[in-house]
Amino acid sequence: MSDSEFYNPYQFIPVTGRIKEGNKAKESEAFDYKEIAEGEDSPVRHDIWHKDGLSGSFQCTLKLAAPTFVGGKRVVEATDKNPAQIEHYLRNGIPAIPGNSLRGMVGTLVETLSQSTLRILGNENYSVREDVRDANDKKIGRVMKIGDSFFIKELDYFGISSKNANTLIAKQQEYYYGDPTGDSKAERVFLHNNSQGSLVKGQLRILDAPSEDMPGSRKSELFVYDANPDSDPLELGTEQISAYEQICEERWNATKNSPARQPYLYKGWQGKANIEPWRIQDGLLIYYRSDPGGRVKELSLSQVWRKNTGRNAHDFFRNIDPMLLPWGSGEREELSIAERLFGVAEDLSLTEQLTKEAARNLASRVRFGDALPCDKQEFGDWQSAPPVTLRILSSPKPPSPALYFKAGRNGGHPPAKQRFKNSPTPNGRKYYLHHPQQQIDNSRWKSRTGNSNLKQKVSVKPLPAGTEFFFTVEFDNLSNPELSLLKKALQPGDRFYHRLGMGKSLGLGKVKISYDNDKINYIDRKKIYAARREDGDKSSGLYAAFHSSGTPANTDDHRFIDQGTLDILKLIGDPSKLKENIDVRPPLSLEQVKCDNWEDEGFRWFVHNDRQNNDRQYLNAIQPGAEALPTLLSLADNKKSTPLPDRPVEPPGKSEWLMGALVEIRANNDKLRNKSDHRLLKGTPLAKHWRDIPSPKDREVELARLRVQWDFADIGPNTDAKDIYDANTTQSAD
Repeated sequence: MSDSEFYNPYQFIPVTGRIKEGNKAKESEAFDYKEIAEGEDSPVRHDIWHKDGLSGSFQCTLKLAAPTFVGGKRVVEATDKNPAQIEHYLRNGIPAIPGNSLRGMVGTLVETLSQSTLRILGNENYSVREDVRDANDKKIGRVMKIGDSFFIKELDYFGISSKNANTLIAKQQEYYYGDPTGDSKAERVFLHNNSQGSLVKGQLRILDAPSEDMPGSRKSELFVYDANPDSDPLELGTEQISAYEQICEERWNATKNSPARQPYLYKGWQGKANIEPWRIQDGLLIYYRSDPGGRVKELSLSQVWRKNTGRNAHDFFRNIDPMLLPWGSGEREELSIAERLFGVAEDLSLTEQLTKEAARNLASRVRFGDALPCDKQEFGDWQSAPPVTLRILSSPKPPSPALYFKAGRNGGHPPAKQRFKNSPTPNGRKYYLHHPQQQIDNSRWKSRTGNSNLKQKVSVKPLPAGTEFFFTVEFDNLSNPELSLLKKALQPGDRFYHRLGMGKSLGLGKVKISYDNDKINYIDRKKIYAARREDGDKSSGLYAAFHSSGTPANTDDHRFIDQGTLDILKLIGDPSKLKENIDVRPPLSLEQVKCDNWEDEGFRWFVHNDRQNNDRQYLNAIQPGAEALPTLLSLADNKKSTPLPDRPVEPPGKSEWLMGALVEIRANNDKLRNKSDHRLLKGTPLAKHWRDIPSPKDREVELARLRVQWDFADIGPNTDAKDIYDANTTQSAD
């Protein structure tokens, strides 16, 4: 596999809201909801059978081409000591695929092929981390509530070394410190509740953030004091408070599954128990920026915090076509083709419920049954197998310009994240790529970082490749173009594989769907009613009416399908289009690639990429007619560390390297973090390397690499090195 070139786990299919016919493009068809609700002459009905509507059912087969997992229920919640455990969906105790999952999978393709509305599109506000260069003019202050208004009192501060700060207990108490104008502040002694002498009274501000999220050279630990107690506090405006709380709430929601939720507050901060942590509160220490007139114009949780882009997801897609926004967004009265087929449900706010007569809803005219195992399908080995832990399922959150946006409708370099502007165009609908068979065969989807970050991981039992299911699709009152669109979404091309279930970004959930077009059972309503009037064997007449095989229309009608979109979809869904020896994986630094670490510090590539200025990489949107999928390149991490010794080519008689690695893996991770325990590795080539690793997190990464390279199960500490070598000649970094 290439260390530098890779495929991003997902690609985008452009959204235009238009369908191209030949050399001309027209807007994707829309249908007035009011006309449908009033019962106009249309097949979009549920109370009567339209004379020209097509109704019936057909059976599909679904074969797993890669391990696949579709969750049923969570049986164990994640903690610091164990990952979450989710049980596969079961039907009467037997593994199955829920109809809702099939409906969502196929419905998304119907939506894509017809350039219909993005039926599921969040409307969160986008914020980005502030550029360090823009944070120099910030001040720190204490929030004060006077009456019903909030004010901020300017304070002075100086940084404390993290080593010194970690020995202190930061509570809502007062601390005293030596003269802050001294040259060696970090070495002075803090005294608690002791005001004797010429000590300065103040407060400690130590962020309660995971160490791996903060650089080791940081000075985020502060001693804060009031150098001018007679100065007046500045009043905070509702606009500034609202902007601050909006960003903090957005980060709180975005990190709800993270072990440490943002926004990070400081140790000892209690606040009011009945107030959300992102709210402005009396006594809170935060940063602010003021204008020349002394008015507060911006609030910030830390000196380098986040800033609002002023735009949300709906804003970006509205610029392309308002019809792309979900139903109920208040901006349209017409339904797209996908919504006509699969229905809509309007989610009204409390105010809208009081002012509107009723929500505008439409039931689906397509129904999916659960996919059940085919005959003689055995699950004994699967049931007895232990669950496995997946790699951490995460991805960069929008706006992430390098992946999610292009400069304009015609493409080009999107802006750096810190300089994100209002003009970029979203790349489109997100689709996951299939992974090379070698990655799937080598179980690259399994976690390789041991017991680290367990709270972010999930333990599951995927069904093995080769498992087969069948399911039924029922449809009512469809027009021939609508039925043609549904069939194309089920089977876009001969080499197309759908993506289903959890872990799609890791290569799980590759499935093949097939059906026999000649065995679709159409319901002939006229024959049904005629059979009821005829004398004789009514049952045979009814059976024939409900099982009228063959296509009523002469040919499929693809007027609702954009051909360019279909071509791109078939390219993404065809695993044979991937270049040989190119991984499908998240953006990683070269150092992370070499130690096969996908799970820790996923921000590295993005940080280095944003520093490239004009050489920044970005994910090119696929254009109709493209022959290959675009790739990206890993970037050097620029971190200095002694590289691991190469794996020996010839088996040595006694290998200090192997013995050292064995001792390291056998040892307790927590003990290995202490320098005193390096005596266990004394005299081995690994000892110097271990001492040069700068942080516990990086050491865990190296441990993970060793576990992958060398399988030490059932090997004792006195085993001859040649025996160890022979036992591992088939092992590789994969």
